[in-house]
Amino acid sequence: MRRFTNRLRGNVYAAIGSMLPGLDEACLYGTSRSPGWLDHELPAESYDCVMTEPSAVEGLPSPSSALLQLARLKAGMSQRELAERAGVPVTMISAYERDQRQPTLATLLRLLRAAGFDLRLHLAAYDPHDEILAGLEASRSGAERDHRDRQLQAWRDAVPADGAA
Repeated sequence: MRRFTNRLRGNVYAAIGSMLPGLDEACLYGTSRSPGWLDHELPAESYDCVMTEPSAVEGLPSPSSALLQLARLKAGMSQRELAERAGVPVTMISAYERDQRQPTLATLLRLLRAAGFDLRLHLAAYDPHDEILAGLEASRSGAERDHRDRQLQAWRDAVPADGAA
């Protein structure tokens, strides 16, 4: 069970990190605390792609599924406990978390509140940054990508000189 929970946490954090970088657009503020919930680090590859839409990364849960799972795990609750607190069938929680159903915004907010959290959305002007980066990446040749990857790896492997800050 622990291995499954850690894998689930990894998928949830990867989805949130990929779809909502820095959680700027949708910040999850909690009143509940579960020890060690941030102990799991996101895999680096989840940030190495340019995402223009959530479906660009296969295998990751939808934002609503990821937020619901994250809130439930942070609160240290089982699906059954969350369902009882929200007054809904446990099968509904399960279906939402497995992306078999998509909750309305009102339902998602109610479920997050039952877990002890609020979802705060931030409306910002459209920024075409990701689309521009995706276009630039698509226009690069394989040799250009390989060269860039070698430069990035050299930068990551670099050791600072003594006395450098």
